[in-house]
Amino acid sequence: MVEIRCCQLEEVPQLIKLLKQADLYYEGCDSEVSLENKIWSEFDSILVAVDGDRIVGMVITICDPWISFIYHGCVDPEYQRQGIATQLREEAERRLKENGAKVIVGYVYPKNKRSRTLLKKAGYQEDKPALPVYKVL
Repeated sequence: MVEIRCCQLEEVPQLIKLLKQADLYYEGCDSEVSLENKIWSEFDSILVAVDGDRIVGMVITICDPWISFIYHGCVDPEYQRQGIATQLREEAERRLKENGAKVIVGYVYPKNKRSRTLLKKAGYQEDKPALPVYKVL
């Protein structure tokens, strides 16, 4: 059985490995320094599923009373279909709600049918497609 908890700084390299494995890694925001800064600024914003000392799943949150976000939800392929993604999502939602979130937006690649199905089952609604834009500072 896995444990869901906050990520520790020394575990960031495992996060990067998992993100790369899931094809979710983006150097602009997922570098070691960026993820460490995320933990420093909001210690409970990166939740991990842990089996022993191995991170087997993760989700990142941004909590804002106006609108909150979940993204980078992924589970190691060896651990998929065991309910870990649901546990991570439920804990992320619980923590966001506890901190004043009223609306949660999740970012999911259109091709990721598993995540889309999981979120729909949990009551999420797909909105009109929007093109994300960003600027590296």
